[in-house]
Amino acid sequence: MVFICFVENISIKFIFPFLKKVIMDFGKEIKKLIEINKKKLGIKEDIKTISISKLGVGENNYNFLAIINNKLRLVFRIPYQKNSEKNIKFEHEELKKIPKGLGPKPIFFDDSKKIIPKLYSVQSFVEGKHLKRLNKKRLTQIAKKLALLHKDKKDYCKIYGEKRNFLDIHEYLIREINNYSKHKSLFNKEINIILENENEYFKSKKEIFLKMKNFPRVHVDPCLTNLLFTKDDVNFIDWEWATYRDNAEDLAVLIDTKFSQPPWKIRLNGKRLDFFISEYQKYNSDENLKERVLIWVKLNRVRDLLFFKWKLSNYDKEINSLPREIYKKGYDNLFNFYSKK
Repeated sequence: MVFICFVENISIKFIFPFLKKVIMDFGKEIKKLIEINKKKLGIKEDIKTISISKLGVGENNYNFLAIINNKLRLVFRIPYQKNSEKNIKFEHEELKKIPKGLGPKPIFFDDSKKIIPKLYSVQSFVEGKHLKRLNKKRLTQIAKKLALLHKDKKDYCKIYGEKRNFLDIHEYLIREINNYSKHKSLFNKEINIILENENEYFKSKKEIFLKMKNFPRVHVDPCLTNLLFTKDDVNFIDWEWATYRDNAEDLAVLIDTKFSQPPWKIRLNGKRLDFFISEYQKYNSDENLKERVLIWVKLNRVRDLLFFKWKLSNYDKEINSLPREIYKKGYDNLFNFYSKK
């Protein structure tokens, strides 16, 4: 006989009312999926117990931890929006290609929608915890792992799925802004002034990127919430956006030179920034890396400003991984920064 228990291991203030129901509903289906796909999941012994706990809600997916017989731990990733389904499938294939020790192992992908009315993937459970601050040891660990990932290079990059043999950073900024073009209310006078000023800056930086001939495999979103630390290592999760682009982008996502942006970014500048980049350079030499990192930091500010404003405008209509106050603080930090320039 199989017993299944349900555990909520996340602070109630970080979830909204329907999540408990979601855990209960998906828990029963996950139990059935485990029993039916026992061999495909690598389970060799009889199943006696299954416990299901919620690992957290990201911006796109539910994540559930299944523990079988108090030993084997599997992560079920289930997109909650239809437009996120292709990313889960992509991530499953991408995890087969990355170097060992960088992320979870892909175990199973199911798009039949027979038991759960959604496709889902199953991954190995990655040990570790999130950190709010990073010392030199942790910066070195991140730099070394990113340098390893970036060894895989192509002679093309991908911008919104399109293959290009060049990277136009100004065009990329415009496309990021245009993602929000249908949300007219975001673009008030103050925001438009900020965008006009940044537009001129990125026009002036195009040549640095147009000279690039090789484009590494990048994670795209190795921020604090996607890093899991053990005593002597770091692993990366959430690979659904991985692509070939500029390696400087991966280093820049983790940081801002002016302020921290919890729970995603740390403040890193001066000698600590130089240390981070020099540690990376030990494993992957790149002559103008720092200059490109700082440009990406600026681009991320624009992108985050619009994202936070959109998130706040649509907070009650969306599934949210964090309280409104977190997005509000992020937006205020950025808006105040631009207002003082």
